[in-house]
Amino acid sequence: MDAFLNLLMLVLVCALVALIGLFIFWAADSVGTQTRTESATVIERTFTPAHSTTTMVMSGNVMVPIITYHPDSWSLTVELANGATTSCTVSEDQYNANASGAVVKAIVKSGRISGGTYCDGIN
Repeated sequence: MDAFLNLLMLVLVCALVALIGLFIFWAADSVGTQTRTESATVIERTFTPAHSTTTMVMSGNVMVPIITYHPDSWSLTVELANGATTSCTVSEDQYNANASGAVVKAIVKSGRISGGTYCDGIN
C-alpha cells in the first residue's frame, strides 16, 4: 500500500509540475502581446450546457469530493484571412447573432513563442 501511495504522489507531483509549466509557457507566449482586429468568417458554433464535474482529492486519510460547477458557455471558431483558425469565447447574444458563414471582426493576438493565434473576443 505504501508503494502505491508513493507512486500516486509521484504521479500527482509530475502532473502539477506539468500544469505549472504549461501555465508559464502560456503566460510567456500570450500575456501582454498587442491585439489587433481582423475580419474573420465563423466556421463553427459550439454551445456547452451547464454541468458539474467531481474530482476526488485526498484530505488526510479520507477521499473528499470537490464539485465544480461550469455555467453555460458559447464559442465561435473563426477562420482569419490568412487561413488560421481560432476559437473565440463569446456571450450568448453574440453566439445567437452570428450564424456559420457570418463575417465578424475578431480581436486576436499572436503568440511570441508559438506563433499561434489567440482570440480575445468578437466585435
